[in-house]
Amino acid sequence: MSAEAAAAEAAGEIPPLARDRRVQAWAVSSGISMAGDAAWTLGLAWTAASVGGAHGAGLVLGVGTLPRALLTVFGGAIADRADARRTMVASNLARIVVLLAGLAVLAMSSVTISSLAPCSVSCSFSPGLMPVKRIGISA
Repeated sequence: MSAEAAAAEAAGEIPPLARDRRVQAWAVSSGISMAGDAAWTLGLAWTAASVGGAHGAGLVLGVGTLPRALLTVFGGAIADRADARRTMVASNLARIVVLLAGLAVLAMSSVTISSLAPCSVSCSFSPGLMPVKRIGISA
């Protein structure tokens, strides 16, 4: 953090985005994570469509959207009560574990709609638990 940002924070002012490296790092990492979410959704839809056609893709994506919709309503309030950084790290680590487990299952068997749906559901949980409050600004 620059001296100007530290002085602004000590005075109770919120420093501009260009001066606070932690906010910049959070914004960049959040953008990368969102791009990964979009790539996951595209790959999942593509795989489901190639395995089960349009109906299979709709089913897999629809089933995966339900937990995200429910947790977005309630999960933000729950996540805001916990430590923001720990919540983000824990939910992203859980997502990595789920993706690796799904990869192992899919590598040992053939890809079917019934094997894609649980991966879609389980990977929809962590985005709904992302905290809304400022992330790690006050160290």
